[in-house]
Amino acid sequence: MLKSLYIKNFVLFDDVKINLGDGLNVFAGETGAGKSVLIRAIDVALGGKAGKDLIKPDCNSAFIELTFVCGPTLVDALSLECGVEILEEELTVSREITRFSSKYRLNGILASKDLLIKAREYLVDIHSQHQTYSLLSPSSYLSLLDAFGGSVYKENLEAYSNRYLEYRTLEKELSSLKIKESEVSLRKSFLSYQIREIEEAAICSLDEDERLKSELDVLLNIETLKESSCKIYELLTGEDFGVIVSLDKISVLLGKILAMDSSLKNDFTSFESSFESLKDFSFNIRRYFENLEVSSSRIEFLESRLNSLNSLKKKYGKNLGELVDFLDLLKKELLEIEGLSEEISELEGHIEIVLREMDFYANRLTEGRKKTASELSSLVIDKLRKLELSKARFLIEISPCDFGSKGKDKVEFLVSANLSHSLAPLAKIASGGELSRIMLALKTVFADYDKIDTIIFDEIDTGISGKAAAAVAEELALVSRKRQILAVTHLGVIASRASSYFYVEKIQKDSTLVTVRELAGKDKLESLACMTFGKATAQSIKSAEALLR
Repeated sequence: MLKSLYIKNFVLFDDVKINLGDGLNVFAGETGAGKSVLIRAIDVALGGKAGKDLIKPDCNSAFIELTFVCGPTLVDALSLECGVEILEEELTVSREITRFSSKYRLNGILASKDLLIKAREYLVDIHSQHQTYSLLSPSSYLSLLDAFGGSVYKENLEAYSNRYLEYRTLEKELSSLKIKESEVSLRKSFLSYQIREIEEAAICSLDEDERLKSELDVLLNIETLKESSCKIYELLTGEDFGVIVSLDKISVLLGKILAMDSSLKNDFTSFESSFESLKDFSFNIRRYFENLEVSSSRIEFLESRLNSLNSLKKKYGKNLGELVDFLDLLKKELLEIEGLSEEISELEGHIEIVLREMDFYANRLTEGRKKTASELSSLVIDKLRKLELSKARFLIEISPCDFGSKGKDKVEFLVSANLSHSLAPLAKIASGGELSRIMLALKTVFADYDKIDTIIFDEIDTGISGKAAAAVAEELALVSRKRQILAVTHLGVIASRASSYFYVEKIQKDSTLVTVRELAGKDKLESLACMTFGKATAQSIKSAEALLR
């Protein structure tokens, strides 16, 4: 609810503060006094268009401040949707206009115009000859329809909402997986190449490279090895000075000694054992050099094999053990990447199931909404009849659209103010007077469901009188029981229903100023008499009293 309005140096307003009340707040006064400027000030403060021409002459800036009292629902909405923190359930909105710029503030903190425009959706609904807000926005129609008849299909709406939330979550997860799959496609190719390169090496053991190197060293030095081993054999077996020949002679001599002295028996045994080992060694060394053969093809193979293994070690690991461990890691990563495709396929299948369930509940929602729309259309038409729009037609049209958070229905409010015009979207109604009455009818029907507490009607009485004026007054009074209303009017029958009555007056002195006074009692009665009958006489005052009753 709008608690107060403060205006300084705005158009012809000098320094004015208005404390507003619950219910119906009426602004009355002579034509051209500046009543609509007050509404313009509210619009400007909440992000409406403003230029330097709105600054009072001879002043450098204009200032407007609105103070709202916010209930818990509004506090939550502003906090969640707009990020506006409200303390003590009060929100102050202000705008300073200079000749070069504008500054917005929320509770004294600088704010952007976009934030103000977003916040106004929860604060004020303005209807005038030139503009109107929430009820001309098709985006609000579905919420209003569901708020009005939601109990009929509440369970279907909840079931659909749960599936839609699940669908959005799954879609987000699927998108993330597909992005990941795209990102790792090159990685997958690279991993496959690395694995293939290592596996094609066919490493047979972790010490294969060491064994091959040893064999290559032998082949590369075979002549030296053959020469050395032959020389050793000659030294061992030479007929004249061979070690074995000499040891054989020693063995004969030791045998003679033992025949005469057995004290060397153990030593002889050790000698004989060593002698036999040496003979075995001579046999082995002979076989060794006899088996040494040069093989250029084997050398070529060993060099090639070692080069391949060393190349792999240089690229992937310090030794063959690390190389094998790295291969295991590559295979594990490739397996995870290949699992993405399967995971994506499973997720797409899950999404198809959720979409079928969404479609099922969306169709049931559509059925319920069409029934509610028919009932609601009849209620609005009844209200239009009461507002003396007897030829008006109203239809809530439901058409299919893509899946959204509340189903797959697009809702449009179609209106025709008279028989000569076909039904058209509410936003395309040309006549401001008719539009205001249609808005009033809708506001009356949606009074319990509309999220906005403050509704402003600028000259809702344009082009009406008599029964129509009385009907408008009655409906305004009815809506004001549940919503705060600010109304600019020239009709006494409407003004008489005000719970707060403000008189706007233009004063001509050294300069032109506009003042606003709240009237009550006798002053209010005289103002009503002047508004209705042109002047305050005993008879007109008596008639004004009748209006108040």
